[in-house]
Amino acid sequence: MRVSIAGITCEVEGLEGWALGALADQRFAAFLSSDPADFTARLAVREPIRKTDVDLEQPMVVMEKLDDDVLSVCRVDNPFEATIDFAQRIADVDLNENLYCLDSFMRILYSILLARDGGLLLHSAAVSSEGRGSLMVGVSEAGKTTLCRQGFETVLSDELVAIRRTAEGFRAFGTPFWGEFVAGPVCEEADVAALYLLRKGPRYEVRPVAVGRAVMEVLGCVFFFGPSELSPSVLELAGDLVESRLRGEFYCRPEPGVVPFLDEELSRNAS
Repeated sequence: MRVSIAGITCEVEGLEGWALGALADQRFAAFLSSDPADFTARLAVREPIRKTDVDLEQPMVVMEKLDDDVLSVCRVDNPFEATIDFAQRIADVDLNENLYCLDSFMRILYSILLARDGGLLLHSAAVSSEGRGSLMVGVSEAGKTTLCRQGFETVLSDELVAIRRTAEGFRAFGTPFWGEFVAGPVCEEADVAALYLLRKGPRYEVRPVAVGRAVMEVLGCVFFFGPSELSPSVLELAGDLVESRLRGEFYCRPEPGVVPFLDEELSRNAS
């Protein structure tokens, strides 16, 4: 299985003969690719010795730097143990036969690969209209999935979106790391035109917010597991994204009227 997310392609080996292989093909279907692999994950799938309980929102991860370009990464709840060699572009992974274990490993791997390539993964709903994307950043239970169900032209993600710099600014990429939105995942991308801090409220309203406060909140929504030397680039990207694209706190209620409201917001900010 070869998966491409935000321009980074990973060959996933070792799924043959396991029921997990068919589940993975379905889960990552929109992101399967024939592009040359930038990285290879060699899986040693194992049958779980006990029920696997994976928390995708707050994984308990232990990371150890074995060498300049080699990391040991494992989860305390034991769904996987991995040695990631960035110089050789190979990860060796002992993995429980469980789709959420594979999903958890891929999230962590891509959080590092994106950071090494100047990008990041962000907890955000991401929607677009006519190529202009809006990010609604929020933690779990902020309403990201509910918002995405309201009939937008394109939904990139209701959970984790990849962000990369471009010559014109920033681009958002859909990922297979979705929440509960039944229509996803789809492989879409859009230029980032606006960023909002998502709030629940009785009516549609965008309120101003201090940039410093917004930066701290967005940093709290960055999904990143990697060595400390990558932190400055992640911090810089998140800060630049907020400073250039922040529109305010977006208060909304879950109904389809939010779609034309956001379209009008984007048009007003573009003019």
